[in-house]
Amino acid sequence: MKSKTTSIVALLLGALIDLTSCTAYDGDSITPPAGGAEAYQYWKNTTESSYYLLDSYGKRVTKVTGKPFLVLTYNKVSLDITDCEFGLSEVTQVQLAGGGVPEPTLDAESIDFYKKLGLKSPVDLIVSWNVNLPEGINKSTIENGVQQFSFLHPANALGPGKNSEKWVFNYTNETMTAGVTNVDTYYFFGRDSEINAFKLLKQ
Repeated sequence: MKSKTTSIVALLLGALIDLTSCTAYDGDSITPPAGGAEAYQYWKNTTESSYYLLDSYGKRVTKVTGKPFLVLTYNKVSLDITDCEFGLSEVTQVQLAGGGVPEPTLDAESIDFYKKLGLKSPVDLIVSWNVNLPEGINKSTIENGVQQFSFLHPANALGPGKNSEKWVFNYTNETMTAGVTNVDTYYFFGRDSEINAFKLLKQ
């Protein structure tokens, strides 16, 4: 018969194994748990990119600048992108006109995979996991083997029931460019940028 001490040690080891297999979103994690159809991709750049916040008249009132990062989840079989987390690290903001409201920021340690991506505060989390994308993520192939995915996104992840922004990402195996366009000309209050304002490299 096993001793009580041996049984307790076995239980503790089993619990430890269970815990270490459930750390997919830890700041130290590099890959998801083994098994399953889902995998991660990591993108970032140490070069700064910028976008603009709009007021209720569609005027650019705040310029937000930082180092872009992106984490994608995708299906390893179909290669369909299923979710994403996107933002800027080491953010600075400049008001361009009166009444501009600054973008809220977070501490880097509150962001998934912040250690792997080398994120530093303050962080502007533009698109968070599981945000309600009204039409989902659309993926297509464009010229010369470049892939594209895009989605509509509520202004500042809120918005009064309107889709204020369209995000478009073009990418190859190693590089990616992205931009955001305001598509709600009634409420505005969204973001816009140059066409390829964001440049990222696969990690």
